[in-house]
Amino acid sequence: SRAEVEELMPQIVMLTDLFQWYSDLAIQFGYATLFVSAFPLAPLVSLAVNFATARTQTWLLCTVFQRPAPKSVEDLGSWEDILVLMSYTSVALNFGIIAFTSTVFKDF
Repeated sequence: SRAEVEELMPQIVMLTDLFQWYSDLAIQFGYATLFVSAFPLAPLVSLAVNFATARTQTWLLCTVFQRPAPKSVEDLGSWEDILVLMSYTSVALNFGIIAFTSTVFKDF
């Protein structure tokens, strides 16, 4: 049966801890949002990388490793505050970049 086959599969070993994983995602989110006015394709590149990573991880979890035991959490914790702060900072920073480099606001 499928359960017996999965029991023989190796258990997944986290190569990096969860803090490092969230840190990498926060850095990627920062690059994609903070400098979008300088490199407008950054969110698209980020989306492509995340899509490829998700597909690869899904394939590994479905075919190579045992399914990990689910763990419930309440929320993202302090990472949510960091991402919200990055969001507000990116709005201000991108407005500043556009305001100081655009010719629209030269008269003000």
